[in-house]
Amino acid sequence: MTNLILMRHAKSDWSENVADFERVLNKRGRKNCLALRAWFMENNIKPDVAIVSSAKRTQHTFELIFGIPEIRPSIIQYEDILYQGNREQIIQTIRNSILTYNTILVIAHNPTISEVAQSLCISGQKENLPVFPTGTLAILSFPKSEFEYNSGELIHFISAKTIMTNNG
Repeated sequence: MTNLILMRHAKSDWSENVADFERVLNKRGRKNCLALRAWFMENNIKPDVAIVSSAKRTQHTFELIFGIPEIRPSIIQYEDILYQGNREQIIQTIRNSILTYNTILVIAHNPTISEVAQSLCISGQKENLPVFPTGTLAILSFPKSEFEYNSGELIHFISAKTIMTNNG
Protein backbone atom coordinates (compact mmCIF):
# COMPACT_ATOMS: atom_id res chain seq x y z
CA MET A 1 0.00 0.00 0.00
CA THR A 2 1.02 3.56 -0.65
CA ASN A 3 -0.33 6.40 1.48
CA LEU A 4 -0.74 9.84 -0.02
CA ILE A 5 -1.08 12.81 2.32
CA LEU A 6 -2.64 15.78 0.53
CA MET A 7 -2.45 18.97 2.57
CA ARG A 8 -3.39 22.60 2.15
CA HIS A 9 -1.00 25.08 3.73
CA ALA A 10 -1.90 26.72 7.05
CA LYS A 11 -3.52 30.16 7.31
CA SER A 12 -1.43 32.85 5.67
CA ASP A 13 -0.87 36.50 6.46
CA TRP A 14 -2.64 39.05 4.29
CA SER A 15 -1.51 42.09 6.31
CA GLU A 16 1.70 42.66 4.37
CA ASN A 17 1.64 44.12 0.89
CA VAL A 18 3.58 41.30 -0.78
CA ALA A 19 3.05 39.12 -3.81
CA ASP A 20 0.84 36.06 -3.24
CA PHE A 21 3.83 33.73 -3.70
CA GLU A 22 5.71 35.53 -0.89
CA ARG A 23 2.99 35.45 1.79
CA VAL A 24 3.97 33.81 5.09
CA LEU A 25 1.83 32.27 7.83
CA ASN A 26 -0.08 34.35 10.33
CA LYS A 27 -0.24 33.63 14.08
CA ARG A 28 -3.21 31.26 13.74
CA GLY A 29 -1.48 29.42 10.90
CA ARG A 30 1.63 28.87 13.02
CA LYS A 31 -0.48 27.57 15.94
CA ASN A 32 -2.35 25.26 13.57
CA CYS A 33 0.95 23.83 12.35
CA LEU A 34 1.93 22.92 15.90
CA ALA A 35 -1.41 21.13 16.37
CA LEU A 36 -0.85 19.24 13.12
CA ARG A 37 2.69 18.35 14.21
CA ALA A 38 1.30 16.84 17.41
CA TRP A 39 -1.28 14.89 15.38
CA PHE A 40 1.39 13.43 13.09
CA MET A 41 3.50 12.50 16.13
CA GLU A 42 0.55 10.89 17.97
CA ASN A 43 -0.36 8.89 14.87
CA ASN A 44 3.26 7.95 14.17
CA ILE A 45 3.09 9.19 10.58
CA LYS A 46 6.41 10.01 8.95
CA PRO A 47 6.35 10.62 5.20
CA ASP A 48 9.16 9.14 3.10
CA VAL A 49 9.11 12.11 0.74
CA ALA A 50 7.61 15.59 0.83
CA ILE A 51 6.63 17.39 -2.36
CA VAL A 52 6.00 20.99 -1.35
CA SER A 53 4.90 24.03 -3.30
CA SER A 54 7.71 26.52 -3.62
CA ALA A 55 5.51 29.35 -2.22
CA LYS A 56 6.64 30.66 1.17
CA ARG A 57 3.47 29.75 3.08
CA THR A 58 3.68 26.11 2.04
CA GLN A 59 7.38 25.95 2.92
CA HIS A 60 6.65 27.48 6.34
CA THR A 61 3.79 25.02 6.87
CA PHE A 62 6.12 22.14 6.05
CA GLU A 63 8.94 23.36 8.32
CA LEU A 64 6.69 24.05 11.31
CA ILE A 65 5.03 20.64 11.11
CA PHE A 66 7.85 18.42 9.88
CA GLY A 67 10.89 20.31 11.17
CA ILE A 68 11.66 17.69 13.81
CA PRO A 69 13.58 14.46 13.15
CA GLU A 70 10.81 12.13 14.39
CA ILE A 71 8.52 12.93 11.45
CA ARG A 72 10.76 14.74 8.95
CA PRO A 73 10.87 13.06 5.53
CA SER A 74 14.32 12.15 4.28
CA ILE A 75 13.59 13.60 0.83
CA ILE A 76 12.09 17.05 0.25
CA GLN A 77 11.24 18.43 -3.17
CA TYR A 78 10.09 22.02 -3.72
CA GLU A 79 8.01 22.26 -6.88
CA ASP A 80 6.72 25.36 -8.67
CA ILE A 81 4.08 23.20 -10.38
CA LEU A 82 2.30 22.79 -7.01
CA TYR A 83 1.80 26.56 -6.91
CA GLN A 84 0.74 27.24 -10.46
CA GLY A 85 -0.15 23.84 -11.91
CA ASN A 86 -3.51 22.28 -12.57
CA ARG A 87 -4.95 19.06 -11.15
CA GLU A 88 -3.53 16.83 -13.89
CA GLN A 89 -0.03 18.31 -13.56
CA ILE A 90 -0.03 17.76 -9.80
CA ILE A 91 -1.30 14.19 -10.17
CA GLN A 92 1.50 13.54 -12.68
CA THR A 93 4.03 14.91 -10.19
CA ILE A 94 2.70 12.49 -7.58
CA ARG A 95 2.64 9.63 -10.08
CA ASN A 96 6.39 10.14 -10.62
CA SER A 97 6.98 9.16 -6.95
CA ILE A 98 4.19 6.70 -6.24
CA LEU A 99 6.07 3.47 -6.95
CA THR A 100 9.21 4.58 -5.12
CA TYR A 101 7.81 5.61 -1.73
CA ASN A 102 5.34 4.20 0.80
CA THR A 103 4.15 7.53 2.22
CA ILE A 104 4.09 10.68 0.10
CA LEU A 105 3.27 14.13 1.48
CA VAL A 106 2.07 16.88 -0.86
CA ILE A 107 1.55 20.42 0.48
CA ALA A 108 -0.12 22.79 -1.96
CA HIS A 109 -2.95 25.29 -2.47
CA ASN A 110 -6.66 25.46 -3.12
CA PRO A 111 -8.62 24.91 -5.16
CA THR A 112 -6.18 22.50 -6.82
CA ILE A 113 -5.28 20.32 -3.82
CA SER A 114 -9.00 19.75 -3.13
CA GLU A 115 -9.53 18.87 -6.80
CA VAL A 116 -6.65 16.36 -6.65
CA ALA A 117 -8.16 14.69 -3.58
CA GLN A 118 -11.61 14.55 -5.21
CA SER A 119 -10.16 13.04 -8.38
CA LEU A 120 -8.17 10.34 -6.62
CA CYS A 121 -10.66 9.32 -3.91
CA ILE A 122 -12.89 6.30 -4.57
CA SER A 123 -16.53 6.90 -5.34
CA GLY A 124 -18.69 6.79 -2.26
CA GLN A 125 -16.09 8.59 -0.15
CA LYS A 126 -15.84 11.81 -2.17
CA GLU A 127 -18.76 13.22 -0.17
CA ASN A 128 -16.43 13.30 2.86
CA LEU A 129 -14.02 15.60 1.04
CA PRO A 130 -15.19 19.21 1.13
CA VAL A 131 -13.03 21.98 -0.25
CA PHE A 132 -9.99 22.01 2.04
CA PRO A 133 -9.89 24.83 4.58
CA THR A 134 -6.39 26.04 5.44
CA GLY A 135 -4.42 23.60 7.58
CA THR A 136 -6.37 20.56 6.40
CA LEU A 137 -5.19 17.18 5.17
CA ALA A 138 -6.57 14.05 3.58
CA ILE A 139 -4.78 10.71 3.62
CA LEU A 140 -5.61 8.35 0.79
CA SER A 141 -4.39 4.77 0.59
CA PHE A 142 -3.68 3.06 -2.74
CA PRO A 143 -2.75 -0.50 -3.64
CA LYS A 144 0.94 -0.29 -4.61
CA SER A 145 0.33 -1.02 -8.27
CA GLU A 146 -2.85 1.06 -8.61
CA PHE A 147 -2.64 4.84 -8.64
CA GLU A 148 -5.51 5.94 -10.79
CA TYR A 149 -8.42 8.33 -10.61
CA ASN A 150 -11.10 7.12 -8.17
CA SER A 151 -8.81 4.47 -6.64
CA GLY A 152 -7.70 5.94 -3.28
CA GLU A 153 -9.38 4.92 -0.05
CA LEU A 154 -9.93 7.87 2.32
CA ILE A 155 -8.18 7.03 5.60
CA HIS A 156 -8.24 10.45 7.32
CA PHE A 157 -9.68 13.89 6.67
CA ILE A 158 -8.70 16.28 9.40
CA SER A 159 -8.15 19.98 9.93
CA ALA A 160 -5.97 21.78 12.44
CA LYS A 161 -9.12 23.57 13.63
CA THR A 162 -10.75 20.21 14.48
CA ILE A 163 -7.63 19.01 16.30
CA MET A 164 -7.45 22.20 18.34
CA THR A 165 -11.18 22.06 19.17
CA ASN A 166 -10.95 18.42 20.26
CA ASN A 167 -7.87 19.08 22.39
CA GLY A 168 -9.53 22.00 24.06
